[in-house]
Amino acid sequence: MKLYRKGKVKEVYETDDGGKTWHKVVEFDIDQYYRVSAMVLHQGQLYVSLFNIEDRQISVYNAGPMSGTTFRMEEEGPVELAGEMKRAVIGFATNGEELYAVSHIRGVYELREDMWTDISAGLPDMGFNGITVDEDMIYLAGGCDVGLIELARINDPNIVNNIYTSSNGGDTWAAMLDDDPFKAPIKKVAVLDNGRLFAGTNSGVYISTDSGASWIPQNNGLDYLSIGSMAWSSSILYAGTLGGGVFRGDIVGDDGISWKGTNGPTPHIFNIQIKVDPVNSDTVYATAFPGGVFKSIDRGLTWNECNFALPSFEVLDPLTQGYYSLEIDPKNPEKLHLGIYDHGVYISRDGAATWYPMYAVYRTDPVLKDLGVRRLRFDPSNDRRLYMVSDQGVFRSSDSGETWTKMNDGLRTLDILSIDITESGTVFVGTNGYGVSSSQSHVSSHRDPGGTHVCDRGCRCRRESNQQQRRSGQPGRLALCRCHRSVERTCGS
Repeated sequence: MKLYRKGKVKEVYETDDGGKTWHKVVEFDIDQYYRVSAMVLHQGQLYVSLFNIEDRQISVYNAGPMSGTTFRMEEEGPVELAGEMKRAVIGFATNGEELYAVSHIRGVYELREDMWTDISAGLPDMGFNGITVDEDMIYLAGGCDVGLIELARINDPNIVNNIYTSSNGGDTWAAMLDDDPFKAPIKKVAVLDNGRLFAGTNSGVYISTDSGASWIPQNNGLDYLSIGSMAWSSSILYAGTLGGGVFRGDIVGDDGISWKGTNGPTPHIFNIQIKVDPVNSDTVYATAFPGGVFKSIDRGLTWNECNFALPSFEVLDPLTQGYYSLEIDPKNPEKLHLGIYDHGVYISRDGAATWYPMYAVYRTDPVLKDLGVRRLRFDPSNDRRLYMVSDQGVFRSSDSGETWTKMNDGLRTLDILSIDITESGTVFVGTNGYGVSSSQSHVSSHRDPGGTHVCDRGCRCRRESNQQQRRSGQPGRLALCRCHRSVERTCGS
């Protein structure tokens, strides 16, 4: 049996021995494609969808939001598929005869003679999180009605958080649910024998034995309720949670699941940051790499993942580059700013439910989207003034992030690691190897206590203090550089 997996970002691998060994099937052009978004085996052939790339990011402007390209793998190489689907695929589904796909932002499609045909007529103007096909019945898991311009197209959870079905190949569609029974988006619908349906949602797993007329929660023993994916057999349901690993549930009889604990997979995480809502102390946010943003509304007892529309990314050194720096607007706690290393600043206006890149929303300086952002801070003396420190210096916004200006005069290095601001508005920044700088009325002073420096190979080396450097006559000298296996190496001032 052959299995396939995604590679680093633009590669596909194959195994013939149950995952013991893997070999590369294809590597896509890094200048055209950002990463693989979805894969499926259909009639013995592999289909792969990728995000298109634009300025090292998922495409936003030129090719349209979340644009993508889909390929069928042939012996001679990938064959691009044409048709009406222009965005990257969220999920594929096949019943052995027909192949269907749902794409980002909106759209449901069927592959007909190597052409993607839109079968969304009659559906709400929204995106779907997943698609399942059982014989002739199609199930769509809703959903999302937001796009790049921050406006909810429907703004009705009874419509958005629904399951839509079609028994005629998408010619007509019907909504299954009434009154938003899960109070959360649906990620996947599983169909088992005897007409049993399982719904994986952001509020847990539910079962229906009457074709969706009523639903019973199946969350006893499921420690994490935010479901990201599901897979199933006739007697076992697997639930992939957002942050808590994969849980196995044994299907008991016709109407129950007995959940087992999980041993993962859970990643090593770096740079955990915690923020408490300044208005409602029950609401707490935590960020970390990898993982992104998590939110609790019960003082940390339970958490939900909040990464919708945020980019996935890799870094060379998670310790020094794996940052998600969150700031809460002191006057409007529903408005959040999030700095992401090498991806600029994102904004949420709905308490982290959805995120948008600020360079796209406000068309700010395109340099901002490539910054190695490390920290964001609001000025306690001015709630519209926001500071950002990065590997390219310090930036300040006087309009809550809509526009930015550099304020690097007097800094000995632009590689800034941390920032704090006093109640009176004085800014202190911690540099990488050049001490602490303070700014008051745009005049900087410096204090260099020595400490650590990250050299060009990512090693933390001890920098000598100013007094030690004067004695040695070598400004900027480093000692004990482990990665270069030298005792004294001059990096320069």
